[in-house]
Amino acid sequence: MHCYKQRQQGLAVVEFAIILPFVVLVAIAVAELGRGLYQYNTLNKAVRDGVRYLSDVAIQPGGTIDIDSYRTQMKNLVVCGDIDGCSSGSELLPGWSTDKVDAVAVPVTLISGGPTINHIEVTATYTFAPLFDALAIGYSKIPDMSVTVTQRALRL
Repeated sequence: MHCYKQRQQGLAVVEFAIILPFVVLVAIAVAELGRGLYQYNTLNKAVRDGVRYLSDVAIQPGGTIDIDSYRTQMKNLVVCGDIDGCSSGSELLPGWSTDKVDAVAVPVTLISGGPTINHIEVTATYTFAPLFDALAIGYSKIPDMSVTVTQRALRL
């Protein structure tokens, strides 16, 4: 019995050394998935803020929508969280820029011949960047994150 115990002493260390790379790989994959979900949630919330801002300020008397006058402020709000723009490196998502955000007015007529209800649609895209570049195998197959939010323009 004593001889059997001596042969088993190093077995736990060997098993741990075999399993450790798989455990680390799973932990990194879970961390990357969490980062991706966090970044998608941030993107979604930022686009909702942008469409809410435009729906409040872009509608003119008479019901017309003037997105162009507020486009830059909306893009800054979506990307930086502030209508005045970003200071260096203060984007909500790393490496994100205002050229990935756009807005359009979408007129909707619910009943033929009825009134047109103005909607504003904001779309933004973001490219997920892996935390560990060495493990970026397959990331080129991940599509860009894209969010589109449509909201009714508020009347004056």
